[in-house]
Amino acid sequence: LGYTAVSTHMMGYHTNAIATLTGMGEHCRMSSPTLVPKYGTTNRAMWVMMTDMPLMSTKPIDFGVYDFCKTCGICADACPFGLIEKG
Repeated sequence: LGYTAVSTHMMGYHTNAIATLTGMGEHCRMSSPTLVPKYGTTNRAMWVMMTDMPLMSTKPIDFGVYDFCKTCGICADACPFGLIEKG
């Protein structure tokens, strides 16, 4: 099609932040900071593709996981080292 694209896998890019900012998921308190509504936190690795192809932009989503994390505390209770604070 004549557009330039560069694909990378975890090479100096904060892929979880990119996933959150592009609306793929929402930041959460678990070890994988992006929680995707359809798949949960099973997305352990993400690929980033940068291109000059004109694409529709997407916005970050809010499906309530951050507010839920404030009250749940299961991960804080289960953390053997006590590194996750409640609330």
